[in-house]
Amino acid sequence: MNVSFERAAALKMLKHLKGGRDAGIGRKPVLRVVATGGRIYFEAGPIAAGIEALVLEPGAFQIQRQLLANLLSSFNDRKIILLEADANLLRVGNFTLGLQAFEPAPTPPDDADFLATGSLRISGGENA
Repeated sequence: MNVSFERAAALKMLKHLKGGRDAGIGRKPVLRVVATGGRIYFEAGPIAAGIEALVLEPGAFQIQRQLLANLLSSFNDRKIILLEADANLLRVGNFTLGLQAFEPAPTPPDDADFLATGSLRISGGENA
């Protein structure tokens, strides 16, 4: 996966996607991140949201929502984030994190809305 996207827009989406896939008892909610077709999508349970992105290589992985939000927040001097991931690692800047659930050829969510003209629209769940 090799994708560039606007950091502020991604953080805004993550703030609204407070739920997450069931990670099991005592574990934190998990987010599925998908980059394909010129967009990056964030899926939290039944809710999916996406923004336009420069996708040079598609891919998908799962990560705790708060961990990703903290990571993106730590790059407050960057407007655009370059995220790279493969079967072993997630890389953002000099930060790396081990991955286990990487998909090299993902399909986009069926019911995702997109961040457009500064307004967040998400679909599914209670926020529809």
